Amino acid sequence: PRRNLHYRTMTKSIYPMIYPNKAFPPASVAVGESLRTAIAGLEHQFIVEARDEYGEQGAVGNLLLEGGAAVSAHGLNQDDEIEVIVDDNLNGTYTASYTPEKSGTYLLSVLLTGSSMLHDLGNFAFGKRLALSHIKGSPFLLKVVPGATDPGQSELVFSGILEQVTGRDLIIDLQAYDANKNRRLV
Repeated sequence: PRRNLHYRTMTKSIYPMIYPNKAFPPASVAVGESLRTAIAGLEHQFIVEARDEYGEQGAVGNLLLEGGAAVSAHGLNQDDEIEVIVDDNLNGTYTASYTPEKSGTYLLSVLLTGSSMLHDLGNFAFGKRLALSHIKGSPFLLKVVPGATDPGQSELVFSGILEQVTGRDLIIDLQAYDANKNRRLV
């Protein structure tokens, strides 16, 4: 639609340049299975698509995010935090990567920050600066399950006395853990 595009004329050109509006967090989205499920000890990725207030995504360069907008993300639960590294793909999308160590349920927050919405009226300026804001669907409920069993971390659990008489049953339990010492159910 015409209303969501900015027209700027270039000097010595009769052709206008078309730019999308600034990034708008409530319309921006994240895609990928790793927003909801992950395996401890493995790297996971998802994509963040910055969109303007009309849901349009920039098609040329990093036009949606000119003006200093940035994407950040992190995962939290009562015992742990997941660090998320976000790389700008310079096309209005971002690749977010994380490697959870502890299994459990986390809230994964994806935020878009710093987009300026100021309008210049010569000597006066009005408008607002968007603060740190969640994108559409954020925070996501992320379930991290234990990784593969690591024999070096697993333990034999004895109930009772280790010494036993021949001909009687000895009960030994194996407790399996992954490389990050997350308990596995066998």
